[in-house]
Amino acid sequence: MKEKKIILFDLDGTVFEDFLKADKEYIEKTFKKKYLVLLIDKIARVINSFDILSNNMKMLKLRLLIYSLFSFKKYNKVLEDYENWYIDIASSYLKNKTRISISRLKDMGFNIIIISNNSFASKISLNDICLVTPKSKKSYIKTLFSDISNNICYFVGNNYIDDICTAKKCNVKSIYVGKSKFVSKKANYAVISLKQAIDLIIQKNRT
Repeated sequence: MKEKKIILFDLDGTVFEDFLKADKEYIEKTFKKKYLVLLIDKIARVINSFDILSNNMKMLKLRLLIYSLFSFKKYNKVLEDYENWYIDIASSYLKNKTRISISRLKDMGFNIIIISNNSFASKISLNDICLVTPKSKKSYIKTLFSDISNNICYFVGNNYIDDICTAKKCNVKSIYVGKSKFVSKKANYAVISLKQAIDLIIQKNRT
């Protein structure tokens, strides 16, 4: 049975490298002159910059709920607008920049799977990129391992709880993409950009 070499990539902040910047610009535009919301968002971003706390859908919805309350906007409308914005911008990024980035790994015979906690991503239509949005990354990886032909070589991500810890629990080598010294020490490898992560994988797998 032929071995299937798999590399898992987190979506927001990893293969979608500009997500945090784009999200910040969107929030500033949506809640313009809502200074309390912008202050809360600024504090949240400082905390999030440590790349430790989980970035799941519950956290995203709670964040948008708080912003809605303090800006006197309708939560359902804020959530719907954010979802539409996210699907549009993430789709464009994946179909252009991400496709080019991961093509080098696909040329080497790796199977690329992009995995995300963000259920909005399930509505992104991609023809040649595998994108999954499981409720649990850990459970999904275990499902992959149920096929003995699957060899998950690396899990590339930018979050300690969501990505690096998950990889460790599943006995998969982790590559952290970010600048947190704490998370860097916990991963098997640490880089600061997607390009560096791809270069590292290529270097480690040259024959």
